[in-house]
Amino acid sequence: MARSTKKGPYVDPKLLQKVLRAHNTNDQKIIKTWARACQIPPEFVGHTFAVHNGKIFIPVFVSENMVGHRLGEFALTRKFKAHGGKLAKDAAAIRISPKKVNLVAGLVRRKSVLSALDYLQFLPKGAARPLRQVILSALSNAVNNFKQDKKKLVIKSITVSSGATLHRFRPVSRGRAHPIRKRSSHISVELEVGTTPETTTAKNAKKIIKKASPKS
Repeated sequence: MARSTKKGPYVDPKLLQKVLRAHNTNDQKIIKTWARACQIPPEFVGHTFAVHNGKIFIPVFVSENMVGHRLGEFALTRKFKAHGGKLAKDAAAIRISPKKVNLVAGLVRRKSVLSALDYLQFLPKGAARPLRQVILSALSNAVNNFKQDKKKLVIKSITVSSGATLHRFRPVSRGRAHPIRKRSSHISVELEVGTTPETTTAKNAKKIIKKASPKS
């Protein structure tokens, strides 16, 4: 619930006294405080506060742009590491039948992401374009959110399931009607960090050649 405008902004009185005392004596020491809910008035500008976040004191230097905000906004209580979840991306209600998408998905499973994108770009199939967009989105999430190297990413799995089906009819002779089913599909792409089967085979081939070659 927001604070009433009749009361005005909340400023901790003890903290304000410390700031005014330091301002009069030109003292630039760091001021410790537990008042995270205290709003920043113009008198706080130019001073450094050690704001407690529940575990440690975090130094916060107050500038003019911070006036009106609360001290707790600049002393985070949680440390951000990375976004949770898998290296995956979903796309729903693609207006192509699952059978057609599965034919294209089978061509790029367990391939490296970069080679799969190049392959789908020139594949003359209608399902290649939406599948390539889902892989591009999954690659963007992995690079930006999980800080992964795109050269090391491999397509772990591509799951294609059937979506909603629109039922239509086509009129024919003798007052009859033939049914038309406009199918849709859901695409889910999951990536992982690893080596593709092609690169693994190439490495094994190099080892075999080295062992078979006579020593000079």
